[in-house]
Amino acid sequence: METVTEVEKDFGPPIQTVPTSEPVNMFDLNSNSEEADQVTEMNLQPSTENDSAELLRIHHKFGHVPFQRLQAMAKQGTIPARLGKCPVPVCASCFYGKATKRAKGSKTPVSILPLKKITRPGEVVSVDCLTSATPGLIAQTAGGLTHQRYLHAIVFVDHYSDLSYLHLLKTQSGDEVLEAKEAFETYAGSFGIDVRHYHADNGIFNARAWRTSCSESHQGLSFAGVNAHHQNGRAERRVRSLQDMARTMLVHANHRWPEAITANLWPYAIRAANDSLNATPCARHKFKSTPLQIFSRADVDVNPKHWIPFGSPVYVLENKLQAAHPIYEKWKSRARLGIYLGRSPMHARSVALVLSLSTGFVSPQYHVVFYPSFRTVHPSQSNQVPKCVWQTKCGFDKQGPREVLQGNQIEEEPQFISPTDISIIPEPEGGPIDAGADIAIQVNDEANVEQTTENEQPEAIPTAPPESLGQLPTVPTTTTTTTATTGTRRLTRANRGRRTEPTFQSLQEREILRNEVVVDDSRVPAELFSFAAMHQHRELATEELQAMSTTGDPDVLQYHQAMRQPDAREFANSVKEEFASMLNNQILSFIELARVPPGTTIFPAVWAMKRKRRVKTREVYKWKARLAFDGSRQVAGVHYDQTYAPVASWETIRLLLTMVLKNNWKTRQLDYVLAFPQAPAERELYMKIPKGIQVDSSTEYVLKVERNLYGQKQAGRVWNQHLVRRLVERVGFRQSVFDDCVFYKGSTIYVLYTDDSILMGPNDQELDDIIRQIADAGLDITEEEGGLEDFLGVNIERTSEGGFHLSQPQLIEQILTDLNLLGENVKIRDTPALSTAVLSEFPDSVDHDQHFHYRSVIGKLNYLEKSTRPDIAYAVHQCARFSKNPKVEHAKAVKLIGRYLRGTRNKGIYLRPTDDSFVVWADADFSGNWKPDDNETTNNADTARSRSGYIVSYLGCPVLWKSQLQTEIALSSTESEYISLSQSLRKAIPLMELVKEMKVLGYNVGQTVPAVHCTLFEDNAGALCLAKAPAMRPRTKHINVKYHHFRAAVAAGEVTVQYVSTDDQVADMLTKANPVSVFEKHRQRLMGW
Repeated sequence: METVTEVEKDFGPPIQTVPTSEPVNMFDLNSNSEEADQVTEMNLQPSTENDSAELLRIHHKFGHVPFQRLQAMAKQGTIPARLGKCPVPVCASCFYGKATKRAKGSKTPVSILPLKKITRPGEVVSVDCLTSATPGLIAQTAGGLTHQRYLHAIVFVDHYSDLSYLHLLKTQSGDEVLEAKEAFETYAGSFGIDVRHYHADNGIFNARAWRTSCSESHQGLSFAGVNAHHQNGRAERRVRSLQDMARTMLVHANHRWPEAITANLWPYAIRAANDSLNATPCARHKFKSTPLQIFSRADVDVNPKHWIPFGSPVYVLENKLQAAHPIYEKWKSRARLGIYLGRSPMHARSVALVLSLSTGFVSPQYHVVFYPSFRTVHPSQSNQVPKCVWQTKCGFDKQGPREVLQGNQIEEEPQFISPTDISIIPEPEGGPIDAGADIAIQVNDEANVEQTTENEQPEAIPTAPPESLGQLPTVPTTTTTTTATTGTRRLTRANRGRRTEPTFQSLQEREILRNEVVVDDSRVPAELFSFAAMHQHRELATEELQAMSTTGDPDVLQYHQAMRQPDAREFANSVKEEFASMLNNQILSFIELARVPPGTTIFPAVWAMKRKRRVKTREVYKWKARLAFDGSRQVAGVHYDQTYAPVASWETIRLLLTMVLKNNWKTRQLDYVLAFPQAPAERELYMKIPKGIQVDSSTEYVLKVERNLYGQKQAGRVWNQHLVRRLVERVGFRQSVFDDCVFYKGSTIYVLYTDDSILMGPNDQELDDIIRQIADAGLDITEEEGGLEDFLGVNIERTSEGGFHLSQPQLIEQILTDLNLLGENVKIRDTPALSTAVLSEFPDSVDHDQHFHYRSVIGKLNYLEKSTRPDIAYAVHQCARFSKNPKVEHAKAVKLIGRYLRGTRNKGIYLRPTDDSFVVWADADFSGNWKPDDNETTNNADTARSRSGYIVSYLGCPVLWKSQLQTEIALSSTESEYISLSQSLRKAIPLMELVKEMKVLGYNVGQTVPAVHCTLFEDNAGALCLAKAPAMRPRTKHINVKYHHFRAAVAAGEVTVQYVSTDDQVADMLTKANPVSVFEKHRQRLMGW
């Protein structure tokens, strides 16, 4: 009795082929000697046998399309004409893949569409959804292999051309369905076709998102009756044809290569089937043209040599040989074996998608050779076939699903689970904490919150600012010891259960290292101390970054620090709420460690704890715990691709605030709640259970990152792309061409900085409607109470004159605290820098004694200057040059800035619009740091560089300023002034283009002339002449072309260059330290006080 194999259960018995004695030339794709895979029950005459065999081969190449289409191609001359007259061969794979019930009768389909003749592509498009019980592979070219799966496909069928478009889906969510619609309309738009009407079944196409999208696009929409699928017969029939062809292709390939071909490749088989139907003549057009030719209105060539049977073995040239790598082992194999998954949809037709047998990655390949007969993958003594492990690499059970879209009972692959029988216990390092009521997290008693004795009273957490901010409370003084032996290691499936021992030379060295990292929290400035960075020459026992932060800001804490605070219970409540929210919102889910793919990195989890205070009263109103992903171990190309995400610049924000004042607009400050996790995860990542959380289960669990969690290197970019997509596609915003963070809708403007934003417009009703639309788009958003008052740490206050006052008193308080300048007897300065002194390196001077953290203070001063205080720009940038090795002279200069800020702590910049357009003030200090009598400066080339300073204002309000050293050494004052002029316009012209864009869209940009003009004031006659003259001068021709970029704007009249006297040059305060009288005069004109 014959034994039926597992493969035979799923695909039927093996196909018997007739061997051929003629040799096969695998490198000649046009060779007619290739075996035709002749099947049983073929009774052909000798004269027609070769023609029928050739027709059968072409039938295999085109994905088992009906022979009628091939006969039509023969009549057209696409394939040899003799093949249209030969007997039709029998394809056994089609018997297996296309079998159906015998028809009992026929009924005339009833259409609910109007009986109107369709005259053009896109006039009516039917759409339907295909669902597979077998999970389908999602191809990845790089990074970590995903374990997400394709389970659905949406099929669009154009009624006029009969062209179909296929889009694969992971879920049937509204977002993915709309992405499919957008993808099809983009594809149609590439041929100049607009979709006018959709016809669909009910279900996902009757959802609100689909209806709204059709309505906004002015597209018609009709539905078949409930359970009357025949009324959407065009799409239903195409779905059936695609399923039949894809199933047949998989059966055909599996019978010939069962070790490699499984049903999990159905997404690519069905895509290949769709390509075949679009490229072969159809009955609807009397077999004269292909659907693609009719849809594209172009004569698209169909060459049979470009078509290869799905799943065929393909030999790919090694990457080093493709790239002409100079070093390649002479006697090593030059090719690797893969699986052909069809043509690449993103490349030329000659580029193939190839699935690697060993890695599971799918890549587009050009340097390939196919073997459609599969003979090279038949194992024998003389033919060793490479082992196929792609199913394991991609997370499919190799002994599991082999069913091909037939719905047989198969063993399901392991699914990710979220256990409901476990207890989640927030717990500090010493034990559990009482964190309130029991929801998804069980909490024990409060006995283990760090208690203090009567003799050890904790320092109180103030709810209002102390009388002197110099006495701000600090974290209780403790000694924190970090050693390499106490760190955690990177957890992987491979090292589970093994202990990593330290690799120090001796116990004595280990003790020395331990003592070197003892830190007193109360005395060390805010900086991150890394054990690995401090001992780079030693081999550490752990792969993770061992680090600790000190207490520069007493309200920013790590988990172990927060658990020692008097308000530890409030932090514990936040830990509980945060973790419960992560689980309930499906940001994280539990998965058994045993089900994590082998070799996968399990990343650490990090808690970020913070007290949030009110800006004016300093009252603590919220204890925040944020669970983050430790992305320090992420590898580019494996765990993420790109990281850049745009944010709004302060010059754009100030420009828009100026427009708000000019037009008397309303404003709303909006904040996205738990912003980053609102976007789906880009890659499949796993994370350890965080500190303070215990799983009450004997099974070992880890966390799967389902959403875009904070801490990932790509988190900002993923969130920005998700948000922009929602704003544009769902809400109807139009993104600016010149600034990616500015959006337009109706008469409103929206500016975005990561998850903080400002919405502005002429009336409250329109703003309310847009906020409601943003919420309806699936974005969790809140409106800040009190309106626009505190944005990105800047106080925005309406003045009695109808302007804005932008200030940062709280940041200045932090700087003064760092510098210890809050005492009563601190001397106040009238200017931020001495006009009689120029800073240099002072190599022979004494090093700064670090009684304040130099770089930390410089960083805060830099943000202050960029946001609201241009009056300190020159002084700050002078001090910032020496951050690497500051001397006592540099520390005194920083304290001088602090003394100036002490007397002006509540001051900032005033915005009071006028009728002016753009005005630019540009100046330069030629070699201002060079001293001819100082050996130090004469031997240092940097001292010969000139300093540029420029200010850009709009409607009389400063929106941009800069003080910087020039990158080139100018040879004259004319050259230095001209370089400054060019640098200023390099920043001003993009702002001008942004305002021009607003003007075109109908916004009132506050000017009366037809074009946006910029008046530029320059106090050097030579630079003025050089800017206006089109010819190169002998003494200035060496200036790089990059400094002549604005001449076209000058010639067009968009920029007018005017002379201004040195006394009236406002930008002079950005190039040098001025005397008090000059400094105050320029400050009055620039800042309004």
